[in-house]
Amino acid sequence: MFFDNAGRHYSFAKYLKEKGYESTIFCSNAQHGTGKVFFDNDAPWHIHMNESTNIPYVFIKGRPYIGNGKDRILCMLDYYKNVKIAAEKYAEQNGIPDIIIGSQVHPLAVLVAEQLAKKYKCKCIAEFRDLWPESIVAIGLAKKISPIIVAMRMLEKRLYKKADAIIFTLEGGYEYIIERHWDSVIPKSKVHYINNGVDLKDYDKNIEKNVINDPLLEDDQHFNVIYAGTIRRANGLEELIDSAIVLKDNENIHFLIYGDGDQLDELKTKVEKTKLNNVFFRGRIPRNCVPYVLSRGNLNLLNYNAVAAVGFYRFGASQNKLFEYFASGKPILANFKTGHDLIEKYNCGISKEILNADEYAKNLLDIVNLSHEEYESLCRNSRDTAEKYDYKKLTDILIGIIESL
Repeated sequence: MFFDNAGRHYSFAKYLKEKGYESTIFCSNAQHGTGKVFFDNDAPWHIHMNESTNIPYVFIKGRPYIGNGKDRILCMLDYYKNVKIAAEKYAEQNGIPDIIIGSQVHPLAVLVAEQLAKKYKCKCIAEFRDLWPESIVAIGLAKKISPIIVAMRMLEKRLYKKADAIIFTLEGGYEYIIERHWDSVIPKSKVHYINNGVDLKDYDKNIEKNVINDPLLEDDQHFNVIYAGTIRRANGLEELIDSAIVLKDNENIHFLIYGDGDQLDELKTKVEKTKLNNVFFRGRIPRNCVPYVLSRGNLNLLNYNAVAAVGFYRFGASQNKLFEYFASGKPILANFKTGHDLIEKYNCGISKEILNADEYAKNLLDIVNLSHEEYESLCRNSRDTAEKYDYKKLTDILIGIIESL
């Protein structure tokens, strides 16, 4: 967010500033899941100015962690404690805020935002980018009747009730509230929907400025299928490789896989053992090069472990990657189905529950074999959808919510 000049809150802050709103971003100094920190600074908080936007970032001390164990929970508690110290000192130096947006990276970030809003007698917007603890139950990490889940549900309901306004990145957020039978105490009038998006101005600039010299991308003789992202079991890439095996005699199709992860070596070994000549691992690339790569392919893959995804996305989805795919102006094949499915809604490709390699290959061929006119229609639809979710437009929705409070 800070270093690559990208992300949801960077984009909101940038366009809020253009509209005359001053904002400050508070974030953890601990890098998610890496065991590292952004800045080698042991103070409870420290300020860094983003040079491209002149927006201040307040980095909050949190212990580094890897994975989802005890240290991650302690890092959340570090943030909860230290952001209070930072907010008090920052308010003394810069004045109290008019509004606080607490974004649910984790529930304590929203809780402390609501507490600070009460302290400074200002309004609080609670933003939920995930349904904790619903997502934990959905993927089978805990039972819905376990004490920790029951306690988290109590906190979740409290956060919804105390907020002056609620923003879900999932279109079906209020459907979830109804399912929980909380609609009697959480009125629909204070619930809003702003999905993730893409900054098209920066995206198009990156296509022109951050070109990758990759002969496979420049090859117009093949239909290039692109996957860009993390390579781990949750992304279901083994099923993708299996579909490449099914299609190995179709010399027209190349699979280009960009990224890194703990399953990379295993998949490379599988490709070597099966002697596939249609799968190419291209390594990890800088984030600002992703737009160029996606724009040079013919089809982008939104891939997850399809079995695990069943039921998980019934209230919608908000993957950052999806909006970058839209912006590329190329069709999308997703191997899972979501509620309020944007790919289906705007006719940008195929999204369906795909559970085996033969079915995966069939759906891929359905796009490969489209007429030129049908294919170009999907391309236009993808780009048109990206324009609907340009962060410049999404910021106007956010401003409308702010001004309504």
